[in-house]
Amino acid sequence: MKLFKRGHFKLPEPIATHLRGRHKGQNNLLAIATIMFGMMTGTLFIDLPVYFNTYRQLQTVVDSAALAGAAQLPHGIDEAQAEALRVAKLNPLQGLEDGIEADDLTFTADSQSLTVHASVDVPTIFGKFLCQGDCLFFPVAASAKALPAARDTMLVLDNSSSMNDLGNNRPMRDVKDAAELYVDEVEEFDSQSVDRIGVVTFNRTSAKRIGLTGKNDAGGFAAVKDEVQDIQTYNGSGWNTNYYVGLKEALDELEQNGRENANKHIIFLTDGAPNLPGPPTYAAYDQYNPLDYCLDPLHASPPVQNACYYQRYSGRWYRICPYLPSEQITDSMIENQYHQCGLDYVGYMDSLTQGQVQRAKNMGVKITTITIDDPNQASNSHAIIQRIIKDRSWDSGYLEYASSETGGESFAAAAYDSQQIAAIYEDIANDIHIKLVKVD
Repeated sequence: MKLFKRGHFKLPEPIATHLRGRHKGQNNLLAIATIMFGMMTGTLFIDLPVYFNTYRQLQTVVDSAALAGAAQLPHGIDEAQAEALRVAKLNPLQGLEDGIEADDLTFTADSQSLTVHASVDVPTIFGKFLCQGDCLFFPVAASAKALPAARDTMLVLDNSSSMNDLGNNRPMRDVKDAAELYVDEVEEFDSQSVDRIGVVTFNRTSAKRIGLTGKNDAGGFAAVKDEVQDIQTYNGSGWNTNYYVGLKEALDELEQNGRENANKHIIFLTDGAPNLPGPPTYAAYDQYNPLDYCLDPLHASPPVQNACYYQRYSGRWYRICPYLPSEQITDSMIENQYHQCGLDYVGYMDSLTQGQVQRAKNMGVKITTITIDDPNQASNSHAIIQRIIKDRSWDSGYLEYASSETGGESFAAAAYDSQQIAAIYEDIANDIHIKLVKVD
């Protein structure tokens, strides 16, 4: 038997045949290994991006679910979990045709916080081809915890003389009870992000009744409620509804003592249209009714004096002259200098009051306004301003401006409806602000 042929080594035929079969088996194993490596590589380059994208989507789902659910905590834990589930199911997930299901979620909740945990199995791309998505999955999980953010809230209450117009210290008494209910609601919720509440009153001037106070401060919320109940209506004469000083007093307290990371809020209640402040010159003329700076010379003007008449009463003659807002004084009788005087008055009031609203906006303070009125009681000062500026539709619009500029809300109630006033304060107390926190 020749072992060499033409310079090449050649194995004996039985040995060669055996080795060819062995080599073929090795090739099959190599082919299988190559396919498996390709699948792994494909999974790495195709499924990993899907995994990370699904994870990001799932984290967004649990974040939004936790935030929405925690907002319902004042209404109960069951309500909070139901809302979290509802919001979670609204969001699609890549790789899951039906999105997230109730069984994919677990909740941990108490009266102060809500944690949402989600875990899903997402079919791999290769698994969909190999076994219709029933064999190869990658697990994706995410968690989020939400709780109410701390609030620094100033209750700003109008205690001008008109707050006793209904008699028996009403509507002031009803407003005080409603404000105390607000404090009770905040105290009962007992958020671990401690709320603080302060109280300001305003009439012609303002007063800080109590600065921002939390449950752990001296006196706690009981001290806040005591200050609310001690409020009395202003008993002085003249005009005394000055929005500007009430806003300024509250913003000063929030600026000086508000916490950096707390949500800052003013709840501003009034029963009347603003009629102060007047320009310094006007206030020097009459601090109680500064617009008399314009009205006194108007009422003494020849056109108005010519409208005076005499009337006999009890055997004596009396000279009777019209005074604004009397319709006996027509617009033509309000000469330009008096008209301009009124416009300057309103312009000054606008500048200062709207300036405080812009200050609140720059500070990130939300202003919620509550208007209470009595349809049987018209504001005399409001009518006088309308007449002297010759605009019977004039309204300051400060309350709507304050709420819209700062992201707050505007509420209205009848001055005699104590239940409606209380319900507004209760709704505001339950309108909590939610934040996400790191999951333990």
